[in-house]
Amino acid sequence: MKKLGLGVLFVFFVASVATANITWYTDQGAFEAAATAAGLSFFELEDFEESTMGPNQVLGIDDPLYFGLARPMYPNGLTGISDMKYQSNLGAGNPAQPNPRVLNGIALASVGFLGATSDVAIANTFVDSMDMDFDEGAEKWAVGFNTLDFMGGNQVQVRAYGAGEAYLGMTTVGANPGGNLFVGVIAASDQLIGRINVFSAGGGAEGGDNIQTWIPEPASLVLLALGGLLIRRR
Repeated sequence: MKKLGLGVLFVFFVASVATANITWYTDQGAFEAAATAAGLSFFELEDFEESTMGPNQVLGIDDPLYFGLARPMYPNGLTGISDMKYQSNLGAGNPAQPNPRVLNGIALASVGFLGATSDVAIANTFVDSMDMDFDEGAEKWAVGFNTLDFMGGNQVQVRAYGAGEAYLGMTTVGANPGGNLFVGVIAASDQLIGRINVFSAGGGAEGGDNIQTWIPEPASLVLLALGGLLIRRR
């Protein structure tokens, strides 16, 4: 089991940064307002509080954490997001594909452990990164979460990938063991988010908490379907 600790807090004041494919947000209110304005609605939330751990505990478990898949301290798996594999990735920097360590790939930490303010799940090996990998056909229009970094300098790189693992873009944001900093990403109208990767720039243990996903309002889904039908007819 690796050692976890605290680092120096980095604070970022840029509310949003846009690229051709996606827009990043570091203000949760701005992210949620922009998602709503884009015709999206809040869908599911994963806060990892299904854990049966007591305070001040840490435990290594195998990848992945997933809906309905029993794991130590998660007898029913994840129950907040129904279509996300939360798992380590042996790749760092720009991991083009999901590549979980599997054996002992995740570290579970409970409230009070080295500054954790709630139950969290992070990469169990410093050289790994952490993936939020959405099932094929369940890609998201927007994803937001609180960033986590234990003993890594409190700064993480967050990368977004689309359908077919197409690289959409990256941002660097603050993170800490308390999970009180936020990052969100909204895809352009012709994109979907299939995977989010989090990597500690300082080589620590990274992850995400309070992960929220957004999808179009029901009326927007109808419009998208009609738009596709019209394109096919043309």
